[in-house]
Amino acid sequence: MLNVILDSGIKQIEIEAETGIPQPRISRWANGDVCAAVNDALVIQQIYEKVVAKERRKRKKPALLT
Repeated sequence: MLNVILDSGIKQIEIEAETGIPQPRISRWANGDVCAAVNDALVIQQIYEKVVAKERRKRKKPALLT
């Protein structure tokens, strides 16, 4: 994901300003130095998105994203 963002022309310093993530950390991630917790969080996010989508279909209205 990060490389797609960077390839679009957005600079690491801009990502830092928008997210509060320090630029050196962004640089390490862009170079492939990603801790396992980041990958774990992405998997949890995918499960969350599936659950929210399922709830929306069941209720026929947007689920609360809390």
